[in-house]
Amino acid sequence: MEARPNTFPLRPAAALLVVLASAADAKTLEVPAKHATIQAAVDAAGPGDVVLVSGGVHRGRVVVPAGRTGLTIRGVGKPILDAYPPTSGPGVGLDVLADDVRLENLNVRHARYASGSALGIGVRITGDGARLEEVHVADCDWGGILVNGDDARLTDCTSSGCGSLTANGYGLFVNGDGARLVRCSSFGDHDGITVDGRDPVVRDCEVLAATGRGITAFVTSGTSLLLRGCEVRGVVQWPLTVQGGNFVAKKNLFEGAAGLGVSIASDGTFVDNVVRNSSSTFAGLQISSGAVVVADNRFEDLRGAALLAKSSFATIVDNRIERCGGVQAAPVLHVTGSQSTIAGNRIRGCRSAALEVGGTGNVVKKNKIVQNHHDGVVIASGGGHEIRDNTVKWNGGEGIENRVAGTIATKNLVLNNRLDVAATAAFGEFEGNTFETGGPGAAPEFD
Repeated sequence: MEARPNTFPLRPAAALLVVLASAADAKTLEVPAKHATIQAAVDAAGPGDVVLVSGGVHRGRVVVPAGRTGLTIRGVGKPILDAYPPTSGPGVGLDVLADDVRLENLNVRHARYASGSALGIGVRITGDGARLEEVHVADCDWGGILVNGDDARLTDCTSSGCGSLTANGYGLFVNGDGARLVRCSSFGDHDGITVDGRDPVVRDCEVLAATGRGITAFVTSGTSLLLRGCEVRGVVQWPLTVQGGNFVAKKNLFEGAAGLGVSIASDGTFVDNVVRNSSSTFAGLQISSGAVVVADNRFEDLRGAALLAKSSFATIVDNRIERCGGVQAAPVLHVTGSQSTIAGNRIRGCRSAALEVGGTGNVVKKNKIVQNHHDGVVIASGGGHEIRDNTVKWNGGEGIENRVAGTIATKNLVLNNRLDVAATAAFGEFEGNTFETGGPGAAPEFD
């Protein structure tokens, strides 16, 4: 949806006068002091008015029609809108069809699903410019908060126990351009937080114990996602899924996934994140497409692989990988794409082969691969690879294993591995390396 242009732009002074006049004309409608129900107050309100809802339980569905542009519904105390039992309509607790509506300090619960009619959604927004602050939704069958509109802002909103009756269930779902979610949380929902549109921002949010996905972003091509400071813990699969445009994921925590790991199918940057304590046999981070930079992250205590990079032109630098792998034969850092750079990473104490390279034309340099249970560096397939200036020592398998003709290996320090070099194909260049298996100055060993 496109933002509507201002056909008659106002000078700043004129705009201020309009705002002041609108504020002076706005009415305040109190529930239940002056109106028995929230719906009665909304029906009596006009655009820009304020509905004040006192604490207590308010029952029944509330609909804000399209004509109530700029309406505010604000809770005083801790009001609860209980949508059960449903009387008629789509099974939505609070249904907003107007633009620029504000919802503040409200609790909504018990929106129920009925096949073919009632959806079971706590709060549904069908309008642009929505502002939600301290809106808390619980125990709704299909979803917690659904926004179908542009320029939505959700701050300090939560959903809990929603979406359990359908595979498409969710906690918070914003379908529109320019979404901003700040300090929002999902607890025990089916899918946690989903954004779909242009240029979404998700900051300082939390998803805990989702039975489906954690955070999902479908980014419109040519636009970007910012995901920063979020925590996703104890989800069944896909703590983070990114598809579409560009992205930046920075300073996030992904912990304790039981199924599939973080999934990237987009260009972008994955930097300074922590991925740890997964019980899954799948990779903690999987890149299926896109030129992705993976830098300065920590991968720790993952039962399966830490990183699987299938796409080409990846840059994987300065990551720390510890105590990963072991359940499957798959290596801990596995690059199957081409023309990628793997540099400055530290892989230590892992239970599978540390680094395996396929594809073509990959550069492996200045990595430290130490004290892993199996092989250090494996050049498994493709061609045109370069291995240089790496430190590979005290590993339980081969320090460097080469299966591809023409691989360049120069200036590597290979020390006290079970077997320093295993070569089933001839190196294209093999010079300037240091091997010390049998003590200082010992010759390299081949099997």
